[in-house]
Amino acid sequence: MINTHDLAEAEQCGRVALFSRGSVLALGDPHVLAAMAPFRAVLIGGGDVHHAARHFDAIEGVMATYVQGQRLRVLMRPDIVDKVRARAADAGLTAEDTPKRLEDAAF
Repeated sequence: MINTHDLAEAEQCGRVALFSRGSVLALGDPHVLAAMAPFRAVLIGGGDVHHAARHFDAIEGVMATYVQGQRLRVLMRPDIVDKVRARAADAGLTAEDTPKRLEDAAF
């Protein structure tokens, strides 16, 4: 058993418990828990992602954006994926689906 705040590290475990304020929010395989999160994840690339973040943050239904290497990770409601893809294309950026991570499920 390990105790960590690093959810990327926790993804390497066979079973995890997510806590908030002393209560268990979720318990199970980290990949299954991540997959159950009610949103989609897209990676935006091909430009200045720091600058691009504000354009995606402004879209209703985008829950979070954060830089991941040279790309911007965008977490959103499933019904606005086409809108996010269109915004990326309009800005000359790429948008590709990416698997959800346990770290994402914290949103």
